[in-house]
Amino acid sequence: MEEQNQQTQPNIPQETQPIIQPEIPQKPSMPAWAIVLITVLVIAVIGGAGYVAYQYFSPEPESESESESAQLPVSSDQESTDPTTNWQTYTNEEYGFELKYPLSWQIKQTGDDFKLNNKEKDYNLEMGLIIPISISIGNDTYNSSIDKYLTNDQIKKILKDNTVLIGGKEAYIVQGVTPPVCHDFRIIFANDKVFNINNNACGIKVVNQDDGDYVDKIFNQILSTFKFIEVDETADWQTYRNEEYGFEVKYPSDWKTLEQSFNSTSGFFGKVSITNNESLSLIDLDTPNRKAEEDELIYSIDIWKISNDEKYQDNVNYKNLGIKGDYSIFIVDDIRNSNQDEFNRILSTFKFID
Repeated sequence: MEEQNQQTQPNIPQETQPIIQPEIPQKPSMPAWAIVLITVLVIAVIGGAGYVAYQYFSPEPESESESESAQLPVSSDQESTDPTTNWQTYTNEEYGFELKYPLSWQIKQTGDDFKLNNKEKDYNLEMGLIIPISISIGNDTYNSSIDKYLTNDQIKKILKDNTVLIGGKEAYIVQGVTPPVCHDFRIIFANDKVFNINNNACGIKVVNQDDGDYVDKIFNQILSTFKFIEVDETADWQTYRNEEYGFEVKYPSDWKTLEQSFNSTSGFFGKVSITNNESLSLIDLDTPNRKAEEDELIYSIDIWKISNDEKYQDNVNYKNLGIKGDYSIFIVDDIRNSNQDEFNRILSTFKFID
């Protein structure tokens, strides 16, 4: 019953109350000039930090003295990579050439042939000892023509189309095999001679590749040092030396000298005759009106007292060589203008000595 007495309450809608958010205080806005200032300061700080880092990590600049020293030329020991720098030099004035070769090698001349050997090692093939590098020199009777020089048709086939410069001269390359022989040489026409520079590395490689490669390298390095020099036609001549009158003169190796001494009132004190006549004797020289043999040449060095300096006047047959002590020295063509070229060559070697 209690339940029946309870009155049912009507469902009255409640008025919705608005939700009030608490007011958040707003930060005052920053003026534009302050923003600009801060930006500038930030950039300055970053730039400064970068500069400090650069100074710290970058290498120190060279001083002026260090910069100048860096520009000074480097010593030859430091900059040289030329393997031939300390090699020994061989000079031949007779044939007019010069080359360099290793200290451990040697060069031997036999007539017109030159052999370069390794003193520390022999190179042997089945047929015997082989010369690694050689040079043969002959007279140029081929009008400097490689076709005339190479008479073997098989050799002509391995003549290269190109040439190289060796010592400033054109060099022909012959390189290849004409069974059973291999070839590697250079032909140069110079100084009225023909030079055949031969490399036997290809033969050595058949027995030992490393040895052949080494000889090949030495051959090319020697070629890089090869050069031609002025020919001294008197290089192999004999030298006559007179200590009493203080002079010396050279003459061809197949000639001879004859000495005569005088003590005459005319002031003629001595004569040294230089001749190509091997059979000529002092008696022949003293024979009046003696007829010279065919192709005979006689040049004499005459010694006169200074008081007789006017005895000879320079002409085609007499040359006053000068005064030494109390004497005047002359060279005389006794045959009278027989061979001026030979006369002048002998004359060019005359010199006074102490």
